[in-house]
Amino acid sequence: MAIVPPSILKTYFNTGDTPTEAQYVNLIDTLAALPASASLKWINLTNDGMTVKATFFGSGTPTLSKDTTGEYTIDFTTGITPMGLVITGDADNLTGGGQITINIDNDDSLLVWSTRKILRADTFATISDPKSEMTIGETETVAAGSTAQVYTNMNNFPTEGWVIVQSLVSYSTTDNNT
Repeated sequence: MAIVPPSILKTYFNTGDTPTEAQYVNLIDTLAALPASASLKWINLTNDGMTVKATFFGSGTPTLSKDTTGEYTIDFTTGITPMGLVITGDADNLTGGGQITINIDNDDSLLVWSTRKILRADTFATISDPKSEMTIGETETVAAGSTAQVYTNMNNFPTEGWVIVQSLVSYSTTDNNT
């Protein structure tokens, strides 16, 4: 049947209502699709001076690879749903022009969107408006299975480096939430 939002599930079980067989199937399918809280994991990944702390649901181990100068990929294998990232780096992780590209790949073809904050690594002070305070440019391109984030002018940070903190929302284009 279908995975349905909690707001719809609640309507199936109002006082005096008798849920249908299809509604029970929807309840079971929805509960089966929820990740168990015990499966939430946190792992530290490092590659060429870049550190990524990844939070995810599921089993398996994400990886961090350096693709080329200034470009890194965090790969979440089949069965892993990414939830958050803390990425720490410095000038050594950038291109000569001060750019870094972070690719977030997942083998389950999920769409992964992020909400992020950029911090100074020396003081952990949040850069409230990266574009006006430090002329940092940010773009995010999302497709099924791959999210590409490009940050420009990251060389405007002091030598102590930078931290990018991200909350991730992952969902499938095949989910039926109606």
